[in-house]
Amino acid sequence: MKPILFTMPRTGSTVVTRLLGNLAEQYYNYANNLVEYFLVAPHYKAEFERDVNGVVRTMSYIRNNPSYIWYNDKRQVILDRLNLLEDKLYMIKIFPMDLEPEVIEYIKNYDIIYLERRNKIHQLLSFLNMEQTNIAEYKKNDRTVNNIVYLPYNVDIFFNVHYYPYYEFKKNNPSKYPTLYYEDFMDLGGDEQALIKLLNLDIVDYSPSISEYIPTPYTSENLEDLIINKKDWNNDKPRIIDALYKT
Repeated sequence: MKPILFTMPRTGSTVVTRLLGNLAEQYYNYANNLVEYFLVAPHYKAEFERDVNGVVRTMSYIRNNPSYIWYNDKRQVILDRLNLLEDKLYMIKIFPMDLEPEVIEYIKNYDIIYLERRNKIHQLLSFLNMEQTNIAEYKKNDRTVNNIVYLPYNVDIFFNVHYYPYYEFKKNNPSKYPTLYYEDFMDLGGDEQALIKLLNLDIVDYSPSISEYIPTPYTSENLEDLIINKKDWNNDKPRIIDALYKT
């Protein structure tokens, strides 16, 4: 097995990538876990280098002001990162916005694992919160999330940049493994053992990873309760639900 993750934002993908990468390093001879390696976007800047053993490693990463464009040519940044990989195996999670033709060819060397949310409304509202705060990961003592602003503009970004391209790619590139659903993964414990069971992996003994990150600490399980401008949301909700569950 040579797993690589293809997903959208707000699916628990960072946790799943770390856990799957931990298993892949122990069982499938992966060199490292590079997480969002091909992501080139204003809000996220990462730098990578090869170490003395030729293994690509993350040297730094920060979340920027989304209005700041840190790169001159997105495609060239992605191609430079591809060239850095050479012939080693790496765990990477790929978003639809990463899909240059060369990245699509690179994916063909791996077994695609698709990761989704069953609760797509929750996923969308979580995306709106991330766009509002520019925070993607939370630790135990971070502040809680008390409100979400509904902005149609960000909903359009979710659908056109992430959602529709994800399902188009998935339709054209079937996987031999079952689609992972975040809710199923969490119900089984949200750990490596959950991934082993859901993907039916032939793995018995492994060293589990330790993470300091937690699920986003919302103050209500129903994220619609946190929307400030509920009238705007309720006006648009029927068409949003229709779009979410058409795929």
